[in-house]
Amino acid sequence: MAPMKLILHPPSSLVPFSEELDLVIEVKSSGVPVTYAREDSPHPDRHLLLGIIQRVAVAIEEKDAEIVELREHVHALLRTARETRNLEPGVIIAKTEQANLAVIAKGDMEIARGLVRRAVRYFTSAIRMDVP
Repeated sequence: MAPMKLILHPPSSLVPFSEELDLVIEVKSSGVPVTYAREDSPHPDRHLLLGIIQRVAVAIEEKDAEIVELREHVHALLRTARETRNLEPGVIIAKTEQANLAVIAKGDMEIARGLVRRAVRYFTSAIRMDVP
C-alpha cells in the first residue's frame, strides 16, 4: 500500500489530517478542484467526488468544527511514495480509508463557501457532459 500523507504547518487538530489518506482534493483559488488518489487505488469517479464536495459544502455552511478548520495562514505539503507536492491553500479536503473527512480552508467562511460552490458546479457540469 502506497502511503499518502498531508503535512500542514502549523499542524491541524483534526484527526484525519494525522492519518494516512485515501484521497485529497485541492480546490484552488480559481475554484477548480484537483484530485490526488493513492497510487495503489483507482481514481474515484465524478459522482463520488461530487458527493464529497457536497458533503463539504454542507459542513462549511453549518460551520461544523469536527470537519472544517479555518486558517489565516497554512502551508500544505502532500507526500506520496513518489513525490512531495506543495498544495495551494484555498480549500483542502482529505479523506481517509475509513471515509472520514477533514477540511482546511484558508481565509474566512465566505471565501471557503464560494470556493466549494464553484467546485460543486465544476463536478456537476462534468457529470452532465457525460450524459449522451
